[in-house]
Parts: sequence; C-alpha cells; structure tokens
Amino acid sequence: TFNKEDLACSYKDLSFIYYFNLNPNSESLLGFKIMGVPLILRLIQFLGYFPIPLSSTSCIPKTKVINENESELITKNFKSNFTSSKSLRFLSQSCLIILGSLYTLLLLCVVCIFFLKFNYWVIAVPGFWGKGRGIFYSAVILKALSHILCCVVVKLDMIYRRGRLRKFYNSFLSMIDSVGEATGGCEASLKTNRYQKRLSISTYLFLVLITVWSIELFLTLHGREGACFSYTFAYVTPPIMGYYHSLFPFLAVFFLNWYLESLKRISSVVTNKLRYMQSVEIDKCTKNSKNESSWYFHHNNFNLSNRMETPQSISRDSEMLVNIYNVVRQQSLQFNRTFGFWISLDMAHSLLRIVFSAYFIVSLMCQPISALRSIVQNILTVIVYFYLLYMMCKKGSDIAGESEKVVEALESLMSLENGQDIHGRLKRIKIETNFFNVDLKIITPILGTVTTYLLVLIQFQTGDCKSGRN
Repeated sequence: TFNKEDLACSYKDLSFIYYFNLNPNSESLLGFKIMGVPLILRLIQFLGYFPIPLSSTSCIPKTKVINENESELITKNFKSNFTSSKSLRFLSQSCLIILGSLYTLLLLCVVCIFFLKFNYWVIAVPGFWGKGRGIFYSAVILKALSHILCCVVVKLDMIYRRGRLRKFYNSFLSMIDSVGEATGGCEASLKTNRYQKRLSISTYLFLVLITVWSIELFLTLHGREGACFSYTFAYVTPPIMGYYHSLFPFLAVFFLNWYLESLKRISSVVTNKLRYMQSVEIDKCTKNSKNESSWYFHHNNFNLSNRMETPQSISRDSEMLVNIYNVVRQQSLQFNRTFGFWISLDMAHSLLRIVFSAYFIVSLMCQPISALRSIVQNILTVIVYFYLLYMMCKKGSDIAGESEKVVEALESLMSLENGQDIHGRLKRIKIETNFFNVDLKIITPILGTVTTYLLVLIQFQTGDCKSGRN
C-alpha cells in the first residue's frame, strides 16, 4: 500500500495536474481540491495575452490509504489519458498563439494602411489636417503608435517567452499549495483570497467602460461626413486595442494579490507563535508537553498525538515557516523576472495616455466649438489610467510593507528560540523591474512628468495656432 502523500510527490513535477476521478458519481478517489481557473485569466487569454494552457492546483489529503488494486487502476487510467491530455494542451496553446498573432497582425495592418492612404485622407476626409491642427493630429498619431508598440511588443514577447511563462505559472500554483498547507491545512487551502472579489468587480466595471468607449468612438468616426472605411479602421483600431490592453495591469495585480494574501497568512501564523513563545518559557513548555504536539501542528489542528515536543521540534516549526516565506519570496523574484519588462512598458503606455489625454482636454477646451463629449471622455481617461498606475504601485507597497512585518516577526522568533540575534538574515520582498521599484514612491515623479510634458505640448499647440493664423 502507499498513501496519497507519496502519490502527490510522484506527480508533483508533471507539467499538468491530472484529475483522478474513477467514478463520476462518487467522491474523487484522491479527494482533489481544485482551485478553478479565475475568469480574469480566461479573459486575458481571449485578448491575446498569457498564451499558455491553464491548469488547476490541487491539495491532497494525507490521512487515507490506497490499496494495490486501486493504485494499479489509477496508474492505468493515468497512462491512458496522458497522450490525449498532452495533445489537448498542445492544441490549446496553438490556438492561443494564433489568437495573439492575429491581434498583432491587425495592428500592423493599421500601420500599412496609414502610410498607403495618408495622402488620400488629406484630400478626401474634411478637416483631417486643417491649418493650425498639425500638433493636435501629430499627438493623435503618436498616441496611436504608443498603443500599437505596447500591444505588439507585449503580445509577441509573451509568445516568445511562453516556456518561462509556463514555468512561472506552475511555480505559482505550487506556492499556493505550499502556503495553504502550511498556514491552514488542506481543508482550508487557498481557493481564493480576500482581494479577489474586489479585483473581479473592478475588472468587469473597467471592461464595460472601455467597451462603451470603443462603441462610441466607432460610431462617432463612422458617422462623420466623408469618412471612408480605411480612415475609420485606422483611426479606431489603435485606441480600442489600447483600451483592452489596459486590462494587463489587472493580470499583474491578480498575482500580486496572491503574494499579499500569502504574506498575510504567514504573518498571522508567525505572530501567534511569537506571542505564544513570549508568554511561555521554552523550558517550562518542554517539561509540561511530553504528550503534546508542537505549536505549529496545534495551530493547524493536526492529529499527531505521538509527536513528542522538544526544543528541536519547535525550532523545526519555525524553520518551516521561514522556508515557506522563502518560497513566496523566490516566486516573487520569478514574477519580477517574468513580468518586469512588460510592467515597465505598460506603465510607460499609461503615462503617455495620461499626457495625451490631458493635452486633448486643454486643446478641445480652447476650440470655439467645445466638444463636450470628447472632453468628458478624456477626463475619464486621465482618471482611469491614474487609477491603474496607483493600483499597481499600491499593491507593490503593500507587499513590501507586509514582507517587512513578516521578516521582523520571523527574525524575532528565531532569535528567541536560538538565544542569539539573527536580524538581517532574511531578505524583504520587493516588486521591481529593471528600471524602478513598483511602489507608491514613483507616483510623485509620474505627476511631475505629466505636468512637464503637458506644458511642452501646450506651448507647441499655441505656437502652431499662431502660425496657422499668420
């Protein structure tokens, strides 16, 4: 016979998780606790990002035993489905790669149409490049290029680095299992986190908003006098793709929420144990607990009555908590390496959107006939993209602050047990790219940058209008 823990270890390193269920009408033989794939990841994949097949993590109880007949049946069933599952994963990944490539091709077509049809639009489309409007339309073109560049580079880079992305996601699922087992036991495994509901609501509201903006933009351009199909397609496609690319920060925050949730769970366990160790002397605890299990296993309600309490067992519990924290830290480092460049590019894209939208507000307000709807839309664009930057930076600051609390508590706990100062041995978790740390400290430079470039654009606009009148 062998238990489920051995089976879990045997299949832990597989590239996918096989859901053993020999009888669909009864409880699964292995009692898998499946964390369903969140809808936000499916939505991101539909938009051409994260092009890897998504699998669910599992948490396997360690209290039951499987006999030989059952184990042979499981192995036979597993082998018979291995080939078909691998083929389905290959087909799924191929479809995701094709989908991302189609979005990229669509944006590249916009560039080709612009160069081929520009002279025609100047003649055929009324007011396309009027006097005194050169800077305004130059800003529109630059904004469209920023949409195209950001979307194309991120999509193609994700496709190119899909192997690293797959390793990151498998490591992420493994971290969730480890933290769930270490801080709450299998029955309280991490199926969701306290931030997931708010993130989902924000994502759906944002999706509805950008869909309304996209429809409004298309109808406005399509109904304009003299607007041909090529002009409408080239004008509308980049901003619409830029709108939907703005769901990328929600993908990054999805993973950051899990890091923050994991740190808070570890912090709760470590803080409780530290209070316990500070209130009870270790010597007294050793004398009076010969038939008791260690603090950690009491905290997680494990039934191990034969486990003897010793200073070594207490130390092992603390070392296990340190190891779990290091698992989260290593996973966050993998996140930085995988998402760092994409986050830098996306934040630069958001910054450009804010600058150009603020310029369009000022420029439209200075016109004799004020376009109220366009002004309101650009004001909302500035607010929304500031929120996206703030959301990302706030989550990075929260993770850094929670990591510092966990490290201080762990170091105090280890110092109390070992009788010596070990402060400074554990490293903090930081969300960073190759260019900056993702935290609230960069909000002030962002505001300064927006103000500077906005003033420059307004000065160019003023000079362009004067030359047009002359």
